[in-house]
Amino acid sequence: MKKNILFLILTYFVLGFSNCELSAQVTTSNNTGNPKNWTDKQVSTWFNQKEWLGKTELRVGPFLNKKEFAIQYFKHKDWWDKAFDFLKLEDLSAISVGVHELDSQNVFVKVTEYYTKNPEKILFEAHRNYSDIQYVISGAENIQMAKSESATLKVSYNTAKDIEFYQAKVNQNLLAKPGTCFIIFPNELHRPSIMVADSVWVKKIVIKVRN
Repeated sequence: MKKNILFLILTYFVLGFSNCELSAQVTTSNNTGNPKNWTDKQVSTWFNQKEWLGKTELRVGPFLNKKEFAIQYFKHKDWWDKAFDFLKLEDLSAISVGVHELDSQNVFVKVTEYYTKNPEKILFEAHRNYSDIQYVISGAENIQMAKSESATLKVSYNTAKDIEFYQAKVNQNLLAKPGTCFIIFPNELHRPSIMVADSVWVKKIVIKVRN
């Protein structure tokens, strides 16, 4: 009888350990496998855990293709980590206007100051080789998005500046202000620097991450 009880106890522990090991393997597979093969649930779980962002009150704004973000993040995790580490600096307002390299031409920051503008004076833009992380340090502006199907090319692609300009119909307005950053991928048409109500002075950083 005692042998039977001992056998049952040992069997229970062996099965329990095996289940825990299997569960760990599944979790690891979900987090480190190719994001192109992830389900929407896996993408949302990874995104909402925010391990990629770390401890900060900074938020990522809407109009984000989360699956594309996961793909780009794991493609060059070290570059994206450098970008987010920069965003978590205590005093972004003290950063000087200009270009600051974080990893040569793989990750760099463009800091600008300007008055927000009337949308009629600005074309939509798109990039091919870099993703943008756009963050308004002070002031507020609209970043307008458009679908490529409605776009007409107005200024051909400039290889050196990685930019081309389009005329297009506004699909969505994104309110950019301190506390929220926006991630914009190549070929996503966007028109930044747009005034919300009146023209105001804005200080802004755009982190460029190579694809």
